[in-house]
Amino acid sequence: MAYNLKGKIVWKVTIRAETGLHVGGSASVYEIGAPDSPVVKDPVTGEPYIPGSSVKGKLRSLLEARYLDLSAVKQYHASGRSDGDIKKKLESMGFRISKKEIVQFEDCAKYMKETGKDVSFICRLFGQPGNKEESEPTRLQITDFKVINWGADNDYEIKGENALDRVTSAANPRFIERVPAGTKFEGYIIMNVYENIDLDDIKYLEEALELLVRDYIGGHGTRGYGRVSVKVDPPEFYPPGFGTDDVRSKAAALSKEYNIGE
Repeated sequence: MAYNLKGKIVWKVTIRAETGLHVGGSASVYEIGAPDSPVVKDPVTGEPYIPGSSVKGKLRSLLEARYLDLSAVKQYHASGRSDGDIKKKLESMGFRISKKEIVQFEDCAKYMKETGKDVSFICRLFGQPGNKEESEPTRLQITDFKVINWGADNDYEIKGENALDRVTSAANPRFIERVPAGTKFEGYIIMNVYENIDLDDIKYLEEALELLVRDYIGGHGTRGYGRVSVKVDPPEFYPPGFGTDDVRSKAAALSKEYNIGE
């Protein structure tokens, strides 16, 4: 199927860390006293940032957890990734199992055929490989989020933790580097519009953002890390004349502040 780009919708997005945030990076130099797990940093400025891949992957995983039946994935892991019948079931539902035994969802057409449930919006928003029954170009582009309130007085925080041996109670201390609460990051969500149905998928992107502020970004979220609030500015349209009133109304619905309890 040929896809003709009708236009682009661009939202500027601000992410604010409400608790210490840890998106893991790798240390280029190992120093005595350095944290065991550093955050990812811009190689030029040395400042923290949030990779667009982290945000996009999180939004996708939240929608998949919301709308997909993941019981077979749970059974596959419970079997020690050795049950061939469950593996075949997963593949028939549109899941792919990599050589590292990582289960990923990638085929909405197969999922619809197997379960009768239409989750095609996931494949429209995030794309579907060209070798599938109904390939889809990715509608969403998410940029890296650069820090906007980091100055000479800002610094990382080091949070000390202990991993306890459940049998011996022996402590294994570790030190996690975090970006402190209050740090703000700015980036962009860009939607390519190919078909009118793409505009209906904005409501799922809105739901993903609502889920995100009730979840976390980065690592160690179940221990309080990575809680965020999100502010989405009014959209811009390219070309500037793109979009009817209906298009602009649906795009504007995404523009608001996303916080827990709101």
